[in-house]
Formats: sequence, C-alpha cells, structure tokens
Amino acid sequence: MKPLKIAYIIAIVSRIFYSSTALSEDIHPISGYMPSKWSSNIIPVCWENPSDANQEGREWTKEAIKDSWQRYSSLQFIGWSKCHNRSRGIRILIDDYFPHTKGLGNQLDGRKNGMVLNFKFNSWNSSCRKELYFCIKVMAIHEFGHALGFAHEQNRADAPLECQKERQGGDGDTYLTDYDLDSVMNYCNPKWSGNGQLSTKDIEGLQKWYGQPSTSKLQTVSKPDWCVSARLNKAEGIICNHPSLWELDKRNHEMLVTTLLLNLTPEIQAIIRSMSTVDCANVVRLKNKESNRYVLSTGTLVNHNEGGLLQNPNIVGVGEADANYYGQADWCLIHKYEDIYQFQNKQTNHYLFSTGDKHSGTDGDEGGWLKSPMIVGTDANYYKRAMWEVIKNGETYMLKNIETNRYLFSTGEKHSGTDGDEGGWLNSPQLVGADANYYNRALWYIVRLK
Repeated sequence: MKPLKIAYIIAIVSRIFYSSTALSEDIHPISGYMPSKWSSNIIPVCWENPSDANQEGREWTKEAIKDSWQRYSSLQFIGWSKCHNRSRGIRILIDDYFPHTKGLGNQLDGRKNGMVLNFKFNSWNSSCRKELYFCIKVMAIHEFGHALGFAHEQNRADAPLECQKERQGGDGDTYLTDYDLDSVMNYCNPKWSGNGQLSTKDIEGLQKWYGQPSTSKLQTVSKPDWCVSARLNKAEGIICNHPSLWELDKRNHEMLVTTLLLNLTPEIQAIIRSMSTVDCANVVRLKNKESNRYVLSTGTLVNHNEGGLLQNPNIVGVGEADANYYGQADWCLIHKYEDIYQFQNKQTNHYLFSTGDKHSGTDGDEGGWLKSPMIVGTDANYYKRAMWEVIKNGETYMLKNIETNRYLFSTGEKHSGTDGDEGGWLNSPQLVGADANYYNRALWYIVRLK
C-alpha cells in the first residue's frame, strides 16, 4: 500500500486545481456546507462519455456508491446512464486525470463534467494500475462525498496543526461531527481515504443531513412477463435489461422510467406507465415574486372521468395569508425527464394545465397578458399541456409549458396585506399563460414543504 500512499500525496498537491476553482466560484470547502445540501434524497447520476472500454469502471463506481453513501442513508442515486444536454444531477466525465469535483453538493446539479473520475491511471498516478478496483472505489467514494456537500476534514479549525497544513480552500458554516481522523474525506487519515470505508462519524454526519436508511421493506417493481421472451425488439430490450430500472422501489420507479420514454414506442410507453405510481415525495408551493400570491387549485377531488379540459376548474393565485385553504395550495412536484415536471394538486389531484393557442413567435410579441389564455386544473395530461419546463432564474424559476410555449403568469394586484385579510379565494385574480415575463410576474419561488 505504500506506493498508493505516495501517489495520494501527489494527488493532494495536484488538487490545488479543486481549491482554486472552488474559490473562484464562491464555493467554500468545509466539513459540511449547508447551502450545498441537496433538497431531494433522490439524486440522478449520468456519464458524459460511457463506452464498452470503461463499462467495468462504471460498474465498480456504482457498486461502491451503493455500498457506502447510499447504504447508510435514505439517499438513492438513480439513472447511471449516458448524459444528455439537459441532464440534471451529478454528471461524470471519465478521464485519465486526477479525480475532482467542480464544486460541492447541489452546485454540481446539471453541471457538465462536474465530476471527473479516472479508470486508467496511465498519465496520472500510474501505481494505481496494479490495484485498479481498489483505486477506482476509494476515489469514487471520496469524490461522491464532495458531491453530497462534504469537504476535506483537514480544513477544520479543530484539526491537528500538521493536518491543517494540507487544507484546501476556505471554511464554511457547519461541522456535522467532531473532527474525524478516520473520515474518507480526510487527507490525514493513516489509511488512504479510509480505504473507501465510511467511518462511524462519516455515517453520523451523512445521516444528519440525508436521514437514515429505511427499515421498512420496499415494495419493488417486478419485470413484466413478456421480458422472458427471446424476441424482444430494441425498445423492449431497453426496458427489460436496464441496469437500474428494476432495483428501485415503486416510490422512485417513475422518476427513472420517465427518463426512458422519449425513445420508446407508444405501446411500450403505455406498458411502462401502467407500472408507475404517482410520486408525491416532493410537496411544494408556488409563490409569485412580484404579486406575492400562491397558486391554488379550486374545485373538488378529481374523479378521472372528466373527459377533457372544458369543464375543468380554474387555477387561481391567492395571497400569502390565504395560500393554503384546505391544503389546496400544496402541489406534488413530479419529475418526468430532464427539466420537465408536472404539478399535481395534493388535495384535488388536478394537474396544472395550459389552455389556448400555441405561442410560436418571440417572447413579448403579444404585447401583454390581457388576452392571454387561462391556466386551469385538469384530470389528465391532455395533449401534453400539463407538462412544464422549470427554468432557473437566479433564486426564482420560470414555468414554461412545453406544448403552448406559454409561461405561468400571475395577474392582479400585489398582495401586501396581513394574514387572512382577503377572506378566501373567490375574488382572487386568475392565472394565465403569457408569452413573456412582463414585470417579473412569470417568476416563481418554489417553496419545498418536504
């Protein structure tokens, strides 16, 4: 193991790249940087350049993460397939270069080449070629620690002085445990990154942020009977042989299934959707930046037999004090694929739905929102009009319908009163689908409730 220890010292020096990159982007490596904590415990992972040549290394990496960070928490890393232009989560580039991340935690979300892993070790740390599996495992676990928001343990103020000499970057705001010599994130660990074994304190800090593993038995999704057929077409083969699809419990099954649907036939899409369940693990409220109004679904519980959108109730924006009458301002945030989501009301089961003609011009050419079509609540995703692209804009988001190209838009006067002063939603202004972000009324805070 001695050559590996020497190689790791070299790696420490080479990680100046990580430090300088972090400082230049206001990323502060610490034991735990609270703003970088992922808001969801389901984290997509994809590969920028997967190939047959690096398949074994990819499998070893997935196995290492499953047996470490995922095993001891409620985290689930899903996907592990090829990245696309708009892929979210952790995007991994395989390169013969020193492993590193270009930030901490959610700062990597959707960042191209956000993590770099080495599977060859020809040009860097060549001693690892003799213990390839060990090196790939240890380095992957260390880098995924950064991807979860954990930084180098030797950076801490309570670390021994000889260890602080190896510190990288600046300190932050959260120490999750006492100083841990045995941490996989500690350069001073007498075992190289703990030989890839999470220490007791690593697990303690991990669970403080991301919870303990579920003790209940997962209700898994079984492969359909037709998967045993020897005559599967290409689309069927994708489904039956997908490496991650059949490992998930039903709660998370839809999140991965929906990433596959784009390339499948309608018949196969119908089969896959029939195996999926609605995921309401993420409950949110939508608050408009300019009007201070929330989105609320009127009407009664959907019966899934409404037959179209013409008889569906309106979706209205209500003031903050009146935001949650009977829980009808709470929405299930359902991830479909990439940056595309559906918003299903937790109480009425209605979907947020865009009506009216498709806007095919440039933003703002309609000259305003006075004649913009209404936003309504429907019992189904008719013509894909209940699917929204969520576009980040600073600390807010714009919701753009993928079919109508219209933005979710708040009308009416700004709510600046006290709690309950509107007395209900009957006189609240109507939400519309506008062609542009007039006066910042298409900017929304997405407030997560769980």
